[in-house]
Amino acid sequence: MNWFFALEGEAPQELWIPVFSRAHAAWLISSAVFCAAVTVWFLRQPPARRKQVLKICACAAVGSELLRDVWLLCSGEFDPVYMLPLHLCGAMLFAEFAAVYTEKPFLKELCYCLGLPGALSALITPGVTGFPLWNLMYLQFIFAHTMLLLIPVLLLAGGFRPDCRQLPKCFLSLLLLAVFDSLTNFILNSNYLFLRSPSAGSVLELIGNMAGSFYLPAVMGFVWLVWAVFYLPWVLLQKSSRLQTAPQTAAAELPKQRVSALSLFQKIALAAHIRPRG
Repeated sequence: MNWFFALEGEAPQELWIPVFSRAHAAWLISSAVFCAAVTVWFLRQPPARRKQVLKICACAAVGSELLRDVWLLCSGEFDPVYMLPLHLCGAMLFAEFAAVYTEKPFLKELCYCLGLPGALSALITPGVTGFPLWNLMYLQFIFAHTMLLLIPVLLLAGGFRPDCRQLPKCFLSLLLLAVFDSLTNFILNSNYLFLRSPSAGSVLELIGNMAGSFYLPAVMGFVWLVWAVFYLPWVLLQKSSRLQTAPQTAAAELPKQRVSALSLFQKIALAAHIRPRG
């Protein structure tokens, strides 16, 4: 409890939660079980209740981020170099909030192609490790990213289906965020979106070690690789659905063709019957 309000690195190192440690694995499994349980319960709810649940999740996620920032501001610990919501997950918290309340398809697409993989990456390889488990900042990190993961899953459970044709727009949105973060990084000497260097212990660090000076182009390529993995099942599912409906459509069209042919023969016969004799 003495380190509940501590910032990263202030608590003794023996209390930190390293990546893939037992404590990390425990809360990661807990988050997965929580998301699965909420999704199963969500599927049993009527449409009106589902919308309410999504709004509660979105408000809880954004609210946790805002409450953390308010606490940091009041305690004089807020540092714009590190704590603005300009990383991918921070921006996506507000994008998912907008998606839930506006129900616009493009915003839902962003939830799936950016929010979902971003949350998975942050939960599996969290960049924040210099905290004890029972710490306000660390618990908020777990909660916010769990909600960031849960909302796209609930959107899928509610009937949303990803559309790969929206990916160019999504990539443009990501580039716009990168341009804005680049300007912010230049002004504040920050590292938002990890454009200057990857976060320690993350997949980005592995990409940076392999790509060297081509770090940013390699990250862009990695984004498209992730999207290929996330969208390929939906593309295959759509093709399978079309193949299944094609025979039924052809069978339904066959009687219509027979009726049309029969009508044509009847017209020809009628014309021949009433033709005047010379």
